[in-house]
Amino acid sequence: MIRWLFASSWRRSALALLVLLGILIYLGLLYIDAINIDNQRRIENYRQQVGGSTAAQLWALSVQQRDSKLFVLHDRSWVNQSDLFMLLSQQEETVQPAGITPEQRQQLMEALRQSDLFRPPEVLDFWTPFVLTPILDVGRRWELADSDDPLNQQQQVLRWHQGVEFVESLSGGGILIQELVRLNLLTSFVESSQRWLSLDDEQEMDRVANTLARIEPPRQAIVRAIQIEMLVALNAFGDLWGDNGDTKPWLPFCFDLKCFLDRSVEWSLDPFDQDKIDLISEPPPFYAPITSVMTLGYAGVLSRVHAVDSGLLAIRAAFAAMLAIKRGQEWQPPEGIERIVSSDGTVRIRATEGPEGTDIYLPR
Repeated sequence: MIRWLFASSWRRSALALLVLLGILIYLGLLYIDAINIDNQRRIENYRQQVGGSTAAQLWALSVQQRDSKLFVLHDRSWVNQSDLFMLLSQQEETVQPAGITPEQRQQLMEALRQSDLFRPPEVLDFWTPFVLTPILDVGRRWELADSDDPLNQQQQVLRWHQGVEFVESLSGGGILIQELVRLNLLTSFVESSQRWLSLDDEQEMDRVANTLARIEPPRQAIVRAIQIEMLVALNAFGDLWGDNGDTKPWLPFCFDLKCFLDRSVEWSLDPFDQDKIDLISEPPPFYAPITSVMTLGYAGVLSRVHAVDSGLLAIRAAFAAMLAIKRGQEWQPPEGIERIVSSDGTVRIRATEGPEGTDIYLPR
């Protein structure tokens, strides 16, 4: 009798545990399903916020909506087929590089202007090849402060104009890697433009100011590029579980995707927010291995973008100030720009939120 009661009690306890375990599993599945539904809702909301369902769509839309005042983007497919490009990119570096001759620059500019308008790819993923080495190599040779080219000042200014057009037309308007190439090349052109503040020719100074105005602000460009990158990453998440619209990811992907949405995707809507930068700089939790792989070190990139963007704003304002002086007009700094006069009369222009080292000193 006692044995029977003990066995009966054990069976009831085991049954209760099984029922409890079943309830917990059921509640867990409901919770996972709720996370999946919320993840999909947030992905759709993000696509609506940035204006594209796929990375290719967002890229195409950003090119379509590009400000007409900026330099026109040109097709890049001819670059790797250009004998001149390959010749220039394969030349060995020397202590005193000769740069690009005026004839070579003229050939490249003619090829650039005759190429088709830029068309984003119809499909974009992590494995889409982008060969930008020739653009990077030749771009570095375009503007060389120590070039041995026997050019007078007028020819040097023309070379600068052409170099900016080259960089903007062939490396602008793209995804993150292309924007990083553009940033690398653009830095030297923005810095070297300071030499033209001392030009005597007012019309030439005005042309330099107009060229600077046609450069897409790096801050604006990098935000778009990051958002394109986020759509690529979200597509990669979907590929991991064969997402066709009818299936949903289970463990561990649903929590990994939620982490990616909480950190990287939310940050991409406002990449320069310091709190969000600090968040994505922290190591992801153990249950988010894919997020760990897809999280790049953006802090250094954003710091450099901020510096170049501030320098571009400051040099644009500096040219406006110098042109006003030449025309005998009063100049008032626009919003976001400060005019600082030192005790010795030195005048410098700085972007209000610019980092140290981005001030522009006006010629005396």
